[in-house]
Amino acid sequence: NSLAIGSIARLKTENKSQMRRVNGGQGCCEQNMLPVYFGVGKKDLADLRIEWTSGKTCDFNNIKIDKNLRLRVKELNCQLEIL
Repeated sequence: NSLAIGSIARLKTENKSQMRRVNGGQGCCEQNMLPVYFGVGKKDLADLRIEWTSGKTCDFNNIKIDKNLRLRVKELNCQLEIL
């Protein structure tokens, strides 16, 4: 599952929690964007949890964020890359 379809990303800021499921499509001839996006307003720190379909979880705390931050998370060794 190299595209992480079915995995869940949870992002928590000071007073808000958001959840997104990686979804490749919902019906016949439909396709969703595979990157997961979150809006955080003016917050500058967030915690991220990835729940993989394998049952493994990866937690990343106090991520410094800005409006253009792009991350790549890899299940193997819970690697977080800033792009």
